[in-house]
Amino acid sequence: MRSALQVLTLALSLAVLSVSNLSAQPPLDPYPTVELQEVFAVGPDLAATFNWSNDVTPPPPGAQLKLLDSQGLEASIVNFVPLYGSQTIWIPGGATPRAGDESTSSLTRHIEIVSQPSRLILLEKALAIDPHGPVVILAPIWPLPVPDRHCFLYVESLTCDDSEDYGGDEIYFDLGVNGATKGPSGVRGGDTVPLGWLFLTCNTCLSYEHPVKIDLWDLDDSIIGDSDDFLGSSTLGGCTAVPPTSVKYSGSNYTYWLKYRVLCYEVDCG
Repeated sequence: MRSALQVLTLALSLAVLSVSNLSAQPPLDPYPTVELQEVFAVGPDLAATFNWSNDVTPPPPGAQLKLLDSQGLEASIVNFVPLYGSQTIWIPGGATPRAGDESTSSLTRHIEIVSQPSRLILLEKALAIDPHGPVVILAPIWPLPVPDRHCFLYVESLTCDDSEDYGGDEIYFDLGVNGATKGPSGVRGGDTVPLGWLFLTCNTCLSYEHPVKIDLWDLDDSIIGDSDDFLGSSTLGGCTAVPPTSVKYSGSNYTYWLKYRVLCYEVDCG
């Protein structure tokens, strides 16, 4: 039989191990996980089965399912209320050919789930619909041939597992957008700093596409000969949607996680 001291020592050891394991993981995603499980056609209609699962954040109060045709135009829109677990949504006319579809044996479609009212894109998949066979779920096809498309980079937060300097880091970013630099001060291990920055990366109406390179730096005192420390770099495209992503910046004595996403919208160029 273990003594009280042995039990306490074991409990403390497990707690330290648990904390160290957590520090090695990316920050929890605050957005619900949406998995497209199955799609099947019944005559001219489609039925799509999703699974909503995230213990951190419940599904949004409302969502919109958008089906885009092979030309990137809206083929169908369904508004619904997401529920935990498995949920089947019917898409009227989703398996019906349109004037812009190519004359092949299957239809190409792109399916999106967009949260309401925040308009965040939570799921993107491509579909190959065979009227006489199964519907095949594919990886999302971006960029679609949509002439009217805007994309925005949302830089959401920075999480520090371990700072580069013992007393905390003076972080700044070289975002490669008009030479802009921003950043929080005094960042220490265990800190999560909300950022909420927004940058336009794509405007197809103006033939504008701007890939963004995000460099992370620790500002030091150049007067005493201590030059700034480069902590890492990440590059993302302009007209390509990116789901919520945590990018790791790490070295021998520091670890940071930068969270961002790229959201794309159809617009009317007028």
